[in-house]
Amino acid sequence: MTVLKMIGFFKETHRFPNNNSRPLPSIAEQLNRSEAIVDSKITDYLRSGHEVMYLGSRRYLKEKGDLTKIDRPGFLLTDGVWVWPSELPYFIESYNVMVPPQFVIHAAANNWSVPAKVDVTELELRGDW
Repeated sequence: MTVLKMIGFFKETHRFPNNNSRPLPSIAEQLNRSEAIVDSKITDYLRSGHEVMYLGSRRYLKEKGDLTKIDRPGFLLTDGVWVWPSELPYFIESYNVMVPPQFVIHAAANNWSVPAKVDVTELELRGDW
């Protein structure tokens, strides 16, 4: 089993148990960060992830965002190493939300292309951020 690394989960947008002692970060801490990398390569990569599970549409997005700008709203997506909510590209483009440098390095090492085949049955989602 591969334990997925989690990005793009915030206490305002996601409500599920955290198996880690650290709480989810606030999206407010990640918005409009000057060091955020806003690049279509990153957002295209994120949009092309494989579906892991459906969590349902996000109440936060219905109140604050535009669901029409989000591909597959309510899904968790993966590249087999990282997992993210489908709304993450929207938050990057609209609010300059940061992604970890380790993720950017990983995506670049994959030539900005999510692997064509990912066996989601071999992936584990623990809630460790």
